[in-house]
Amino acid sequence: MIDVSFCSSVDGFFQNSTLVVGFFKHNIDIKNSNDYLLSGRIAAIDHHYNGMLYNNIKLHDFKGEKETDIRFSFIDQVGELRYVIVVGLGSKDQFDKKIAEATGEYIYKIVKMMAPEIICIFECDKQHDILPYMAMGMLLADYKFDHYLVARKEKTEQKFKKAIFGVDNAEKSQQIFAMHNSIIDGINLSKDFCFMPPNVLYPESYANEIKNVFKDHANTSVDIIDEKQMQKQGMGAFLGVSKGSSREGKLVTINYKGASDKTKAPVILIGKGVTFDSGGISIKPAGKMWEMKGDMAGSALVIGTILSLVKQKVPVNVVGVVGLAENAVSGDAQYPSDIVYSKSGQTIEVLNTDAEGRLILADCISYARSYVEENFGGQDPQCILDFATLTGAIIIGLGSHYAGLFSNDDSLSEKLLIASKKTGERLWRMPLDPDYDKALDSKVADMRNIALERGADSSMAAQFLQRFVTYNSKNIIPWAHFDIAGVAGRGDIPTGYGIRLVYDFIANIADNSNQ
Repeated sequence: MIDVSFCSSVDGFFQNSTLVVGFFKHNIDIKNSNDYLLSGRIAAIDHHYNGMLYNNIKLHDFKGEKETDIRFSFIDQVGELRYVIVVGLGSKDQFDKKIAEATGEYIYKIVKMMAPEIICIFECDKQHDILPYMAMGMLLADYKFDHYLVARKEKTEQKFKKAIFGVDNAEKSQQIFAMHNSIIDGINLSKDFCFMPPNVLYPESYANEIKNVFKDHANTSVDIIDEKQMQKQGMGAFLGVSKGSSREGKLVTINYKGASDKTKAPVILIGKGVTFDSGGISIKPAGKMWEMKGDMAGSALVIGTILSLVKQKVPVNVVGVVGLAENAVSGDAQYPSDIVYSKSGQTIEVLNTDAEGRLILADCISYARSYVEENFGGQDPQCILDFATLTGAIIIGLGSHYAGLFSNDDSLSEKLLIASKKTGERLWRMPLDPDYDKALDSKVADMRNIALERGADSSMAAQFLQRFVTYNSKNIIPWAHFDIAGVAGRGDIPTGYGIRLVYDFIANIADNSNQ
């Protein structure tokens, strides 16, 4: 892990470090295209070293475009060799947190095998707010999953160990970065889980991993229930998915009581945790089936988000529920046309065993509602958010750039979309409609798990879930479903999508409740 710090004065550090300087396109003098404008700390360093920055920028005709750089060395006044990297930042009026993060990643790639320590000098507006994102980009780029590399494990030791940022307000920058660091921990944990192979991460081992993650954190408890307990609670939809596997399913509840009022209604986060999805009897094609180890990305998002909230001690109550199962093929697997009883009491005709995530989530939603009612004085939750790599259709509709957002509440949707824009983790609201709901009606059960008519598969899946949010509820519970099938991974590389977005949304709830 790279050691990141922020200092109001970096005088003297450069003697032992490589200097990294940010250069905007606006630094080129409009009146004289052959001249360059340096300011603040950058101008002071340039003056101290007799114009070495100015001279090299001019020599290389450097324009400051994004993701470009020049590198040079020089001998200082006492005969020591100094190394300098000037990085382009693009237009100053477009420089934002997202570009800062991308710049941090770019710097990391340059220096990781080059310099053990760097001093970063960037003259930008709101440094304390922007530069922690640059540090975040470096740390996210530093992530690697090499647990199972033996013969091909990288033999060369990475040099890059430390980054020091020169800023106006070091204390404020360090405070903001601490929050980012907690989020990075959540993202990296999420990626670790998604990378793990299914012979290592299966329902029981996954449940134990979750318990270990939270065992030493205050105000946090983890409960695990097995299939016998699920049977007693009537969770036939979940058990129908799990019955094809020799490995027993588990349901894990993480209860974080961070608010000063421990009885205050919580936010519910629910995640699909299918540790491998063969499709069951409705088996998937063999091509790229190995990617189905990542069908638990929704659960990893929930766990990573709660870890970030717990580490930062965000004052809010949150209940996370993750349903962990394998969807396997065997003589015990459920058949297309089976009818199962859900925990809510509603019956489901299972026409496609590869539409299994919604069956697990259905029982998880009902379980979470009853858990909150029992543990928070009969209250409804503030809202329910569920996350799942649920449908291939969302990839056809939105590609790998946006997650699909489905919700029964305009206010909740708007808050989530604001958090999406703020964090750069993109959402697109998709439709729910009574006509979609009607298409799920079955002649032999309360509903089918898929519609017979073609099209709108993602909306149909969300409409299915909504039936369990609203069933036997005295009040309308604000609910949002995130279909993250397109954004959770690129190929078989997990992205850690959603943790920043949901953290920001929940942190705003905490801020508003404390006003």
